[in-house]
Amino acid sequence: MTMTKICHLTSVHPPFDTRIFHKECRTLADAGYDVVLIAPHTRSEVVNGVRIRAITKARSRLVRMIFTAFNAYRAAVQEQAQIYHLHDPELLPFGLLLKLQGATVVYDVHEDYTTSVKQRYNLPRWITSILSATIALGEPLMARPMQVVVAERYYHRRFPHSIEVLNYPLVERLQQCGEYSSPRPLHLLYTGGISEDRGALIYAQLVKHFTDLEITLVGRCSTTLVERMCAIAGEGARRLHFECTEQGVNYEYIIDAYKKQTWLAGIAIFPPTPHYIEKELTKFFEYMTVGLPIICSNFPVWKELMIESRAGLCVNPNDLYEIMNVIRFLSKNPQYAQFLSHQGRHAVRKRYQWNTQAQQLLRFYADMLAKNNK
Repeated sequence: MTMTKICHLTSVHPPFDTRIFHKECRTLADAGYDVVLIAPHTRSEVVNGVRIRAITKARSRLVRMIFTAFNAYRAAVQEQAQIYHLHDPELLPFGLLLKLQGATVVYDVHEDYTTSVKQRYNLPRWITSILSATIALGEPLMARPMQVVVAERYYHRRFPHSIEVLNYPLVERLQQCGEYSSPRPLHLLYTGGISEDRGALIYAQLVKHFTDLEITLVGRCSTTLVERMCAIAGEGARRLHFECTEQGVNYEYIIDAYKKQTWLAGIAIFPPTPHYIEKELTKFFEYMTVGLPIICSNFPVWKELMIESRAGLCVNPNDLYEIMNVIRFLSKNPQYAQFLSHQGRHAVRKRYQWNTQAQQLLRFYADMLAKNNK
């Protein structure tokens, strides 16, 4: 019996993107589907049962949006798959062309692009406002004839008929970390992309004003921002530890950081911005998985998650003294810190892990194929 062919397309993401490759494509391949991933890459190859079909990586955003997207579409047509799964908004026009040819097309919403475009501080505000308004109107309109999958719950507002396949973590590798032991020093961990809207300047201010605090940041950060944070931190810069590159570190490096077991808590103390105020950060679930208590901003969605999971504490991101009081509270109450660690791990085992979403993805595909076969 011929296997059902599924074709995933991206013109933006790397071939081994966590959501696209490690979560969705591998889940489908393990379930017996014939999965091909069309993505910018140096060579075509088969990895973990997924056939990667390489297209040339663009050197500029404009070239990517026009030529790389078209090359992805052309390769997709040649594959003659039963289902096409798109991961970038610039592929939507080509998704419509695939629909006109009778294909089943899925659009996977990774981001709230209406707010993320406003975070591009290298562009004038009037340009980002126009782009945001264009995306707000055009993205749902072009996606309307397609099946839509969303990575965040609040994206339902823009795509009311979408299916949730949430971006919960792959816990297998993270569960190698040991139990939370205490007491621990006043040393905090942040993982992921580092930018002003992700709290960079707050972290610099904290080590400047509180001489017993250390913060380690592991992930992606520009050299310019590192220099600015160090300038703000002053003498405290020696307690601000950067394990970062401009391109970001390998995920295995982040796992190794989690395994060190010297951190008091994992942090995500962001200033309020439209893009992050309603997002459920993947790092929250990673912190829970490895047993790190969480200290995060008191945005309503984040506060609700902390109450629901009992895995962390919320702070006012504009109040350095409140933040430091919470940090010291955790340090002076190791049993409570252990309680938060235990509750976070329990919440992940019960709910916040990719396995729960893998089943949702497989049901979604089975339902689509059943409708197609009627």
